Amino acid sequence: MAVGLAVAAAVCFGVAAVMGPDGPSFWLRLGYLVAACAGVVLLIAAVAWAARRPLERLLVDRLTELAGPSLIQAMPPRTVLASLLPWIYGETDHEDVLTGVLGGAGRDLDGSDTAVSRSTTAHFRIWTVEDGVCASEAEWTHELSGVRKSHKFVVFATHDEQIGALVAQQRRFPLFEYFRVLDEDDLGDFIRRVRDQIELGITYTDTSGRVHVVPPRPFAGEVVPLRRFRDYVTLSDDVSPDDLCILQFDLWELADDDHVVQTIDSLTIRATGTPGADLGFYTWSAPHPCFVRTITFDVRDLFPPQGAYEFLVVPFTLTQQALNSGDWTPVHEPIVLQLDSWLLPGHGVTLLWRSAA
Repeated sequence: MAVGLAVAAAVCFGVAAVMGPDGPSFWLRLGYLVAACAGVVLLIAAVAWAARRPLERLLVDRLTELAGPSLIQAMPPRTVLASLLPWIYGETDHEDVLTGVLGGAGRDLDGSDTAVSRSTTAHFRIWTVEDGVCASEAEWTHELSGVRKSHKFVVFATHDEQIGALVAQQRRFPLFEYFRVLDEDDLGDFIRRVRDQIELGITYTDTSGRVHVVPPRPFAGEVVPLRRFRDYVTLSDDVSPDDLCILQFDLWELADDDHVVQTIDSLTIRATGTPGADLGFYTWSAPHPCFVRTITFDVRDLFPPQGAYEFLVVPFTLTQQALNSGDWTPVHEPIVLQLDSWLLPGHGVTLLWRSAA
């Protein structure tokens, strides 16, 4: 089409050149004027037709740059991501990816039902109590982003793998921890053990803009009765609520009574493990998206009945790397793993140990 218009414009200019602007008669001068004008119009049309697609792309890109961010910010995070994933991943079930990337349901417009830690550090100490028995102490801190309204920290425990998947996908509150117990007997002991072993601390900002730090301290929390489970997680009909325990902590209770909390900026969890069998491994995984800075394992007081242990740290993260290139090594100082990597739910780090003999 553009070529045809250009040829027609050339013909018009040729006719105008033959007639000339100073023709002997009025009609020749009029014909020259018409041919010249038609040539200009056809030339402009040819250029416009040839440039229409680049111009369309430029206009679309410009409108997208101007209106795109505003449109995205006006939609719930889940809607944005759910519209993108089928284009890339195809028409399959994206539920795990949605909740894993968002750190929650993502249905609230302001993202207040999602939890993401922009900086996480963790420290674990494991020591030998007696031959074949060891104990542990863990502390990890999440510097939160996106948590503005949610002030509930919820701890779930179950021995049912299907319920564990529902907790990750269908929980109501973004800040949570999930524990997998071995059987129903362990589930009955769960509430007592959590209350005895977990301490919580926060950093919060009040309505005056002042930042306050509350160190970890014992916090009994509240046992959620079965009739209120639906307020914390949506369970399918094919699982039994009796296989689930829920304990909730209102983080605002950690704040000073004279302060009005505006945001919870960080959450620190300290957990002490009761002495148990030396299993030869220790695992920590991310409950929601976390940018993990460092993970430290202090195992200087962990010994076998005879001789010494050697260790291997294996991260299962977006950047798979084993400490010391997969070599088992003895340690005399705390093991500091500098990850600087995003961990999504299901990612984590495992410390392995075995007798050097």
